[in-house]
Amino acid sequence: MGVLSADLLHTRLPHTIRRLLSLGLACDFAVLLEDLAQWDFDPLEVAGRWRHAFFLTVPDTLLEL
Repeated sequence: MGVLSADLLHTRLPHTIRRLLSLGLACDFAVLLEDLAQWDFDPLEVAGRWRHAFFLTVPDTLLEL
């Protein structure tokens, strides 16, 4: 998702958020809203924060697949 334009990102977010919530994962909507507001100005920084947060929360067993 980190390489998508803002328009494409916004169309994919609802499905992604529903999927995360269905898996019992939390979503910080305040941070998400702030990131979306910054997306057009610095998408690489926002995508980097998302990748960093992802790898901090994924169990090591899934990364080995």
